[in-house]
Amino acid sequence: MADRIVMTAPAKINLHLAIGPQRSDGFHDIFSIFQAVSLADTVSVQLTDGDGIDLDCDCGCPTRSNTMYRAAELFLGIIAAAGMKPPGISIRAVKSIPSGAGLGGGSSDAAAVLRALSVLIPGRLEDGELAAAGAAIGSDVPFFLGDTCALVRGRGERLQTLEPRTDYTIVIVNPGFPVSTALAYKTLDGSRQTPYGRSPGEMEDGLLVAERAFHGLPPRKWPFLNDFSPVLVPLYPSLGHILELLDAGGADFSAMSGSGSALFGIFMDSQRADSCVSAIIQAGYTAQRAFPLARLPESV
Repeated sequence: MADRIVMTAPAKINLHLAIGPQRSDGFHDIFSIFQAVSLADTVSVQLTDGDGIDLDCDCGCPTRSNTMYRAAELFLGIIAAAGMKPPGISIRAVKSIPSGAGLGGGSSDAAAVLRALSVLIPGRLEDGELAAAGAAIGSDVPFFLGDTCALVRGRGERLQTLEPRTDYTIVIVNPGFPVSTALAYKTLDGSRQTPYGRSPGEMEDGLLVAERAFHGLPPRKWPFLNDFSPVLVPLYPSLGHILELLDAGGADFSAMSGSGSALFGIFMDSQRADSCVSAIIQAGYTAQRAFPLARLPESV
């Protein structure tokens, strides 16, 4: 049996994102389309003869707060409760997904650890239990456990698999700074004249319209939205500048991912995507090409 697995932990973009009011538990319901993309971190998980969890990652946060550490800690707690002596776990991660960018890097890394441990220590968690464990770590983690494209509801744990489109190229832009998710939600809540902004029924209807448009319309006609954009772009003018650069570069659709700070453009013409990347880099931002994933990468 293997004692080490290397996982590819992909980023995601929110093609569509509507946000409900704050719930009694502090979370917000979302109505979104998630698409996993080729931009990815690399996460190596190894069982050891030692005790505890050793994490090597330049993640910019305390080790015990890191999502990978928390995922391993949760998994070890589950097997210990079942009467199994927990092994030591060594985790090494190479980050390519920027933090605080709305690309789901921390959630994807946690999912990679859970997936790796479920292979290294098989038979301990069923798929449903794995998803529940993931949801306890972060709202986006369940998506990265198996889907590459999905309609997403609830706080992120209610997933409906959607057939991905792979006929376009993505340009992902990092403006060079993170956006606090807590600040983004606080700003959005404070901007609304009513607690909901739109009613839950309107947001559900909007998601169903987005679902039909995803395959039924070319990207230049997609009616997708991101509720964070109107309130964050005035706070961070460079976000608006980047959206202008994407549109000027020939993007068929452009938007912010999640609560920012990353932005992306959808291009049906890959040569235009390349030219746009060059122009955005010349403007002083970090940009790269990516593509939508039809399936999760295999482990090695």
